[in-house]
Amino acid sequence: MDNKMKSLLEKINRNLIVYLPRKILEQASGKDLIKLDNVGMTNNLIFIKDDGKLELITYGARSLLVLKKEKDLKANIFELMNMKTNTKKNALNFLLDNYFTELDTYINLTYMIMNNAKDETINYISDIQWSLDLQHKVLKEHKVELKNYFGDWKLKVDLERVFGYAPMLKPKNKNSSKTIKQDKKNNTKRVFLITGTEADNYILNTVFNIDIAYLSKK
Repeated sequence: MDNKMKSLLEKINRNLIVYLPRKILEQASGKDLIKLDNVGMTNNLIFIKDDGKLELITYGARSLLVLKKEKDLKANIFELMNMKTNTKKNALNFLLDNYFTELDTYINLTYMIMNNAKDETINYISDIQWSLDLQHKVLKEHKVELKNYFGDWKLKVDLERVFGYAPMLKPKNKNSSKTIKQDKKNNTKRVFLITGTEADNYILNTVFNIDIAYLSKK
């Protein structure tokens, strides 16, 4: 199950163009890290290949590999549909919950990259912008398709996690309904939000294996 989930998630977070933002590293370390730009470690657009290796973007045509992502994500839908009928409920809940979380994270990341790469990266070229737009578009469309198949399931899992009860059960007493409404008012807005800093930190951890907590102690 772990290997299957890893494989599915890699279809989301690979074959993508990203960059390591120097500003977040400087904020964490308290140091001027402009020297890292000069050796291509920061503020440079890179391509995450199938095997997880990183390749510096040097020309626009290299980004054509982003086109492979749409095919990979459609294959994921097919795989998830097969697993829906052959996987235990708790295991499937865990897998799909992680899948939606990963997808939302990279939708946010690619949105920021699409809008900020022109101003923040050293090796940006106009020919690559269409690829940055495309990878965000493909991920968003994948979520729409995913919700068509698993939207009802996702809602039930979220309700159980946030409110701690099975959504179809009736309240046990008169005060339960009032409490549930109050919980919904207090908790709903914090379920899916991700800040720009959290997104940057996620890239650092998942792509570059950099621990922000460690840097802040340096």
